[in-house]
Amino acid sequence: MPTRVVSALALLLLLQHTVHAFVAPSTPWPRTHTVRLATSSSSSASSTTPANEAFEKKKDALKRTLRREYASFFAPMEKQMYRPDVQFVDPLTSLSGVDSYQKNVDMLGSRTLLGKLLFSDAGIVLHNFEDLGPRKLSTRWTLRLRAKMLPWAPMARFTGVSLYDLDDEARVMKQTDYWDSINLVQGDYKQAPLLTGVKDFLNQLGPGAGGAQQAMNAELPFELLRRAPEYEVRRYPAFEAVETDYEARPEGYDRLGTYASGWNVEHRKVRPFSPSIMRIDVNEKDKTMVWPVGFSNEALAQSGGAASQQAIPAPADEIIRRTSVPAQVVAVLRFETPATAPVVKYYSGRLMELLAADKLVPTEAAAQAYTLCQYDAIFSIGTRRNEVWAVLEKHDWQD
Repeated sequence: MPTRVVSALALLLLLQHTVHAFVAPSTPWPRTHTVRLATSSSSSASSTTPANEAFEKKKDALKRTLRREYASFFAPMEKQMYRPDVQFVDPLTSLSGVDSYQKNVDMLGSRTLLGKLLFSDAGIVLHNFEDLGPRKLSTRWTLRLRAKMLPWAPMARFTGVSLYDLDDEARVMKQTDYWDSINLVQGDYKQAPLLTGVKDFLNQLGPGAGGAQQAMNAELPFELLRRAPEYEVRRYPAFEAVETDYEARPEGYDRLGTYASGWNVEHRKVRPFSPSIMRIDVNEKDKTMVWPVGFSNEALAQSGGAASQQAIPAPADEIIRRTSVPAQVVAVLRFETPATAPVVKYYSGRLMELLAADKLVPTEAAAQAYTLCQYDAIFSIGTRRNEVWAVLEKHDWQD
């Protein structure tokens, strides 16, 4: 334990040094306290002239540049697409000048001496672009970063948006980053104090940050799209599953567990993924338990994986059904208390409130039924990992 404390203190000191080293006092947080990412119609409504067409070509070139930079984590940074005096502002850092910008991303990418000491496994996923007007552009992304100096090497994750202000040559003259975890307030992005950003980062670095992480089986893979203060948004691939209707939860676990143990027409054992997914209508009359057990060849091909070697075996009894679940974007609220009916109802309602505030629209089916997900064995003792899910119909990550 003393070693962990010393390492943590050392990391905090280095982080403090890093922040102060790159802060430019003349570059304050943007004066606009609220940012709305509604697409502006001014770009499409503007008259078409040779000058506008030339600018749009340069803007498209900038988008292609940003795609390359995000994919490579700015290795290299294409500095010709930025003004020499470009400004960068995020919840932790404020700097000015393209060279300072590059030093910052090189540090995060472990390409400097300090960066090699502090960080590893940096990566950023670009989800989409949005045009906000002739001289404005936004991106939506997910960033990951491992604090390698700490013995437990925690992975910090951030989701958010970057707002780009462009000059007449479609070069970046200012970039302002907002984090979903601290800047998103009822669907709009607002400034937050520096200490709020520092606290959000440090909260991800403690041993066991995030509560119970272990699952009964390998976890169903997903792409993190948003990490908000109370909920997450994830994109799940299409998967194959088995399901059964049940009255009491142990009944569903017993049936699907028996199927996975070999009670199928091929007498073959199947290893399911976590979580166990339970769909319960709001009147608590119809209940269905779903266990993910594999992926379709099409889903694997789209994700770059290998095709399944064997089809999922058919159940030995019609009380268990095979089913295909399409790819979907899901809002998730996590809780660790026992998943009794009143608790599930409460957290499902809370999730719906949060989605409405942030202007995310669940499907009609999500509004008519609760979806409870459990990652632990049914009678496990200790900290539990439970979640309520809501599939989204309208959201900020539309293709």
